[in-house]
Order: sequence, then C-alpha cells, then structure tokens
Amino acid sequence: MTISEFAAHHRLKVTKDQCSDPVILGRIGLSNIYGYSDDALGVAFITPADKPPRTNLWHKFKTRCLAAGMTLVQCGGSEGAFSFDPENTAHAKLAITGIRARAKRRISPELSAAKAAQLHAVRHARILARNTRQEQLF
Repeated sequence: MTISEFAAHHRLKVTKDQCSDPVILGRIGLSNIYGYSDDALGVAFITPADKPPRTNLWHKFKTRCLAAGMTLVQCGGSEGAFSFDPENTAHAKLAITGIRARAKRRISPELSAAKAAQLHAVRHARILARNTRQEQLF
C-alpha cells in the first residue's frame, strides 16, 4: 500500500516534505508518516527543536509501538522512527494517533449546499454594494 492509498483510506492529507517526498504530517513537531519500503510505511516521531524535548511522550509512544509489534528503526532520547504494516489496523491507528495526524473532515451534502448558498448570497451582496458605490461616483 502506498502513502497516498493509506491517506485516502484513513482520510488524511498528503503533503510534500523538504525533499519533495509525499508524507502525512502530524501535529507534534516534524512528526510524519512516510513511505518506508514497497510493503511498509514508516512513522517518525520528531519533537520541535525550539521547545524542550518531550521524552515522556516519546517513551509512551515507543512502548505502545513495540507492544503492537511495530519495528523500531531509529531510537533517540526524545525522538525516533518505526516501520509498520499499513494493512494492520492496529499499527495504522497507533501511527496516526501517535503523531496526532488530523483526519479530513467529512461534510454532509445538506451542509455543503447550505454553505454554497451562503457563499453565493455574500458574493451577490458584495457585487451589489460595489455597483452602487460605482454609480455614486459617476
């Protein structure tokens, strides 16, 4: 499973990193999910450099990943990386929640239609206001 298939299955957003490789970003520092090999993905837990290291959070994440059977690839004092099977639901959920990746919101058709109507009304009101201002100038 590729990173884009994994992201589509779990409603996650794929972005590009500094090397233009596709990754799924997390909310903890530079943490991300990336393509590790042809049949595995990797999850990197990287704390922000400008803040104190979050060693307790890393140790909890590391303990849960090892208990779930993920493979430890790199281990540091407050950051590291694991490879995991994207087909394994427990591994995928642990990787997503561990780096706190945000899922895309699902919007209902009714709400989508209501928001589209609201946007149309606002745009129409702005056009009318702009036209009346132009008429007053001439």
